[in-house]
Amino acid sequence: MPGESESLYGQHENALQIWDNLLARGSGIYASPIRRQIVWTLLSRRERDWGSMKPREIERSIKLLEDNIKEEPNDERNIRLWIQAIRYQALPPTVETVVERVAYWASNTDTLEANYYLYILHMLLAINGSTVAIDQAIRALERCREKSRYRSDRTWSYEWLGNKSGLKQLVHHNHLGGWDRTQRFWQDTSPLCRMKGVISTITGPQAGAIELSVGIKAFFVPGVSGHSAGRSENLPVTFFLGFSYDGLRAWSVHDA
Repeated sequence: MPGESESLYGQHENALQIWDNLLARGSGIYASPIRRQIVWTLLSRRERDWGSMKPREIERSIKLLEDNIKEEPNDERNIRLWIQAIRYQALPPTVETVVERVAYWASNTDTLEANYYLYILHMLLAINGSTVAIDQAIRALERCREKSRYRSDRTWSYEWLGNKSGLKQLVHHNHLGGWDRTQRFWQDTSPLCRMKGVISTITGPQAGAIELSVGIKAFFVPGVSGHSAGRSENLPVTFFLGFSYDGLRAWSVHDA
């Protein structure tokens, strides 16, 4: 009898064959959802870990998603998956190259996801020394906030600042292990980069701001980190940086 992993692998292979056959029919087929389903199946076969996918699987996924973006530019799922995929290429494109493409999508579609990643990519450039990118990041963030103002997940950080470089500096929350309710943070922080900053303002136990060296501010919760108004302002701290629809979020804030 085959093992469970072999059985699942066989199921994925059968599913891929079905989707591939449908896609090969060409005319009369609404291809976009089929392409996306192929990407999901390839990813599921590797336990939903882009890092475990083979280079040819990554490249195929990127090609399918780029075809989808051309055909259905307003479907945010395509951009979200594409951004996740390209960072796992053997030679990922530069952040500047990706900014150009995402800026084009954002200007043509004005979707939340395009604006979200545009602000994140500009923030990466700003954090790494580009003064020009700061204003662009702020403009994209303002648009992102406007489009997400009624969403319940607007303060959730789907992407995080990692300890690598280029696009690989972005870490999706799926790669941080499970949520530790005791620590109130992710279990695996090894991919993340600890940033330095200074507490600039505290308006109460539930709201404060930390200023990064580039002059950008990140929201944090002083009551969780043990900081308070009148005592902790101007205090140097370190933290993990998350990118939410509503802006930068500082987590696991410690005195420097």
